[in-house]
Amino acid sequence: MSVTPRPAVHRRRRPLRARSARQRGVVIIIAVLATFLIAGMIGYVFNTGRHAQLRQETQNAADATAVSGAGYIARSFNTVAMNNVEVSRLIAVVQMLDSVPLAVEYTLADEEATLDTVEDQLGRGGMDPWVRDTLRQIQADLIQQIAVLWEMDQFFNHSGYDVREMTFYDSEFGRGELWKAMESLDAISQATMENVGELAQYNAQETGLDNMHHRGEESAAFIAPYEPTFLWTRYRFDDYRLPVVAGRLPDWVDHEITNRGPYDTIFGWHAAQREDVEIPNPDRGSERVTDNFGSRWSGGTGRGGGSITISSRVTSYTTFGTWQWLGRVLRDRVDGSFENQGPLFNSQFVTRVNRMGGNKLNVVWPGSAQEWEFLDPQWITDYEEARAIIEAGTPRAAYTQFIRMDYEQVYYDGIPTTSEPVLTDWTILRPRGGRLNVPGLPKTGNHTWKDEAELVGTTPDGVEVRTVLIREFVWAGMNVGPRIELRNPNNFSSRADLPAPIDFMHELMFRPQDGAIGRPGEPFAILGVAKQPSTAPMWSRLFRATAYDGHVAIAQAGIFNNHSWDLWTQMWHAQLEPVQDFSGWVTVMQTNPGALSGYPDLSPAEVEEIVEYLRSVEDLAPILLNH
Repeated sequence: MSVTPRPAVHRRRRPLRARSARQRGVVIIIAVLATFLIAGMIGYVFNTGRHAQLRQETQNAADATAVSGAGYIARSFNTVAMNNVEVSRLIAVVQMLDSVPLAVEYTLADEEATLDTVEDQLGRGGMDPWVRDTLRQIQADLIQQIAVLWEMDQFFNHSGYDVREMTFYDSEFGRGELWKAMESLDAISQATMENVGELAQYNAQETGLDNMHHRGEESAAFIAPYEPTFLWTRYRFDDYRLPVVAGRLPDWVDHEITNRGPYDTIFGWHAAQREDVEIPNPDRGSERVTDNFGSRWSGGTGRGGGSITISSRVTSYTTFGTWQWLGRVLRDRVDGSFENQGPLFNSQFVTRVNRMGGNKLNVVWPGSAQEWEFLDPQWITDYEEARAIIEAGTPRAAYTQFIRMDYEQVYYDGIPTTSEPVLTDWTILRPRGGRLNVPGLPKTGNHTWKDEAELVGTTPDGVEVRTVLIREFVWAGMNVGPRIELRNPNNFSSRADLPAPIDFMHELMFRPQDGAIGRPGEPFAILGVAKQPSTAPMWSRLFRATAYDGHVAIAQAGIFNNHSWDLWTQMWHAQLEPVQDFSGWVTVMQTNPGALSGYPDLSPAEVEEIVEYLRSVEDLAPILLNH
């Protein structure tokens, strides 16, 4: 079989170089298109991200603007409130500090005379050993107190220092430093309230701009109202009376519920008015045990003694002011108690300062303090000499002194718990007039007297508990000094120029149309506005905004005091809150934008443009404010 071969087919091939060039041309086109597409996507993503970042940044700047402006206002209110309270403190300090030199001099004379009588008694016999031990302790205490008083007397009365340089309104040294301090605080308060709106705007603007990426001519930050104002006034010096003497705000602001004031709200200066309730105990007697001067016995140590159970219930509370606070501080730190004795325990120093200062305060506001008789102490320490003076009637005996020492000894089923009575308290009694004896008691020694009482009860298991109460009295001298007239540091001729408190005008409503904001008892509010350009960093012409070329954000901050609505209680705060009444804020901003012309970084024209933009989106406000 023969096979005929298939004829060959010849194909024409394209040149290799021509084909490669055409392919490369297509790839280049695709690559260029892809590059533009990728670049556009990158630009879009970058611009969009930057746009979102700037938008958030602008909102943060608006928040900072609002909080900064509101915070400055709150701090200004607190500054004025602290100044008002501090002046009320200084008024009280003037009276007490001016009383110290004379109180030191007179108390030193007291202690030296009392020490003489104690040492005289210790040189005598005929007293119980535990009483002698107590007198030795009192002797040591008096020596220590005299050393303290001597140092004080050297400084206040013999060093060349004159306290009038601090306390007198007008003296040969000029205006006293404490009065100068009051005047300075008054001036600061006035300046603070006169400039609070302008400085709040300045602080808000600077804080807002500092929180923006773009700080330039196209950026802006401000608060509305443009210069917040408040209805306030400077009252009279006499309006300090109630804060000083009673811890209450002046009548034109004081309110039982809404305006408790700083003295109780912040400092807790209130005193409970109590009523004693006697609950008879059938296992004990029901008699009330008192001493021969009419004072109740201390009685009982919780070990079974006591004839009745005395409880106390609070019936009401009263506040006290800076004057009473100073007196309490003196009593606690200088006088103290038997358990916690101060450096001048049982002396008349604190009593004298309080009473002398009270009389000086009574010159400022008559009727504010009780008047007392003050004597230049002239002590008679010899008992027989004192008796002769009283019998002769001249000079008159102002008052005498008795040292009273309280002891108790407890017996369980007839067995004493201690070998001898235990001292529970000692004090110095100063009865008025020429009293040389303890009424109703016979003498037990050389000018000493003793009184005793017994309290009987039983424990729950039937054991008899008997408490013997002992009071020992020792005569300690007689004062026959003459009456003196106290000097007056409040020697101002007119009250017109005296410091005065600053507060809101509580009798008026706060009128927004006048630029004032808020209502009494309701939080103040301000609006923070921030704007910065929205120009895209890449291809700004392609990504240019068509409606408004800029980011605008708003934020509202409240200024409130949830304790007392006044410029006395320094508890004003500021915080962000939801924007309320968008249309009302736009109306406020349309009023007098020229008020911003004094701020170099703020263009009134730019502000008007921002306000116009906000007006244009007013209908969208419910949506925009709930993003």
